[in-house]
Amino acid sequence: GLTIRMCDPSYSNNKDAKRSLDSALPLLLHKGLVHEAAEVRTFAMGQISKVAKVAGPLLVPHVPDLASSLLEALAALEPMGGEFNYLALHAEKYNVTEEQLDTARMAVSRLSPLNDTLELCAKQVDSRNIDELMSKLVPLIR
Repeated sequence: GLTIRMCDPSYSNNKDAKRSLDSALPLLLHKGLVHEAAEVRTFAMGQISKVAKVAGPLLVPHVPDLASSLLEALAALEPMGGEFNYLALHAEKYNVTEEQLDTARMAVSRLSPLNDTLELCAKQVDSRNIDELMSKLVPLIR
């Protein structure tokens, strides 16, 4: 409710929305998204998604941190992670290739609401944030 409206430049002026976003997003990413309680993580994911939808261009300076945090969360929260790991270890026994496993992982991860938020991030990548974004994403790929 209130956090979303405060970060929305159509409800607040750009200066106030930017200030709200600058306060709310780091808290949601670095406290909520990594919290030990699943309910808190779920709430934070929902708030992050809603804030990203309304923030528009105000999201630009936050894209590197937001995208890297969301990708880490997707990996940590991967549904059926245990099953995928088991299959990877026993792929030969079940006649499953690594490519098939990767395809299945990608299909499952696309179902996450965080995926939509990553799409919003991608739309806000520009010359102001691309270098920082790449410096945060390259270590995640390795």
